[in-house]
Amino acid sequence: MVSQPTIYCIHASDAPQHTGELKTILLRMKTENRISDFKAVDISSTPNFSFNGEDPQGIIVLLTDETERTRTDIEKLMSNASQSRSVKLIEIIVDNLPYHNTFISFPSDLKPIRSRDDMNLVWTNIEQSLKELFPTPKVEVVKPSSDPIQIIKPIGVSVATTAFRFLRSLAAFAFYFFLSLIFWLAIFTNLFTDWGDDFSWGSFSLLTVLTIVGLMIFRHRRKRAKRNSLQDSTS
Repeated sequence: MVSQPTIYCIHASDAPQHTGELKTILLRMKTENRISDFKAVDISSTPNFSFNGEDPQGIIVLLTDETERTRTDIEKLMSNASQSRSVKLIEIIVDNLPYHNTFISFPSDLKPIRSRDDMNLVWTNIEQSLKELFPTPKVEVVKPSSDPIQIIKPIGVSVATTAFRFLRSLAAFAFYFFLSLIFWLAIFTNLFTDWGDDFSWGSFSLLTVLTIVGLMIFRHRRKRAKRNSLQDSTS
């Protein structure tokens, strides 16, 4: 994951209102995850400022009358930063000072902010422009896995479940068949001790079948009642 940029804000002590406006904008951009952090540097108190090996991805300079004294050093610092890394160099024209042609300059009409009747509107437009320069990161959508095993697995489970139920029903049928067969065979052999013409194979077979059917119906109803009871207890 690519880290969001860190912004340096270079200003002087003669524009506290505009410095505050810029800090507020950068704080909102940090909250929106457009930038990871920002650092404000008062060039009036630290005229020999340097990045000391840090890697800023954006440098914003407030062009005010007081920054004019160190303007050459500031622009040299910004130019050196742009040679070794991809960094956005931005100048915001607060007072009537010349801007650097190769840097990004705001306001977009290049008129000093202090010359405007509605400075709040100008800062609103500058904020929108800064947000376009530092957009929010795109959220990567993880696509579901197309692994064939993950597709076949539910089908295999369903087939296995159906086969198990069929075999269980078949085993129950076989059990009931032999149980009924033995039961009615015992009854009929007691009634007809001599297995001759008097032995009614038709009655024996019919009673055996009916017994199996009855037992299977009983088994089915018992399972349904058990399932309904389980659903009632969980609801």
